[in-house]
Amino acid sequence: MSSTSSASRRSSKLKTGLIIGAVTIACGIGVGVAMENRGDSRPFDVDGGPPQHVVGHESRVFNSLASMTQASDLVVVGRVESVERGRTVGETPDDSITFREIHLEVIDVVRGADRMRSPSEVVIEEEGWDGDGTGYTVNGIDWSRAGDVGVYFLTLKSEPQLSEDVYRLVSSYGRVLEKGETLEASGEAATEEGPWVETDVSQLTRDDLVEKIRAIGHTR
Repeated sequence: MSSTSSASRRSSKLKTGLIIGAVTIACGIGVGVAMENRGDSRPFDVDGGPPQHVVGHESRVFNSLASMTQASDLVVVGRVESVERGRTVGETPDDSITFREIHLEVIDVVRGADRMRSPSEVVIEEEGWDGDGTGYTVNGIDWSRAGDVGVYFLTLKSEPQLSEDVYRLVSSYGRVLEKGETLEASGEAATEEGPWVETDVSQLTRDDLVEKIRAIGHTR
């Protein structure tokens, strides 16, 4: 796992402590261990690039496509219709985080929903901004952009304050996007660990991947 210099860690100490809490809330990822500064951006800039990147421990580790699929509440092929500034959580402004709210048009339900009630859109929350409005990403999950098309492995969030179904990625490796003629998996080291070592998505088409997912048994 990557690390930063002690000087970099000291300069980011306060924000690192804040973002650790964000990681736990949003992605089920545990202790943040490193932060990379990627420059400045405007506070709460939806269209800009996040200047901070956090590396943390996964709370659930999936070593195969089958195990990640079976742990997902919903697997869909989707297209990002829009990205908005989402809800803010936290006890005080200083320790709050604000999510990015992703509206995903569902192209195909691959697994997990009754086909008679298949959703036409799902809402996904992803890491966004700390209390100062500084953007950040976690564990190699780049910010979603309008027009992204891919396969999403999702788990339903169960926070009592949510009045509608909201999802998050089941894992840092739980998104596979189309990049031209190839597929690209999310994750800090997707080619070195996790489910995509066994299943090399760069050698598959989207239809190939969907077929593999549908062939997986339903035991969880």
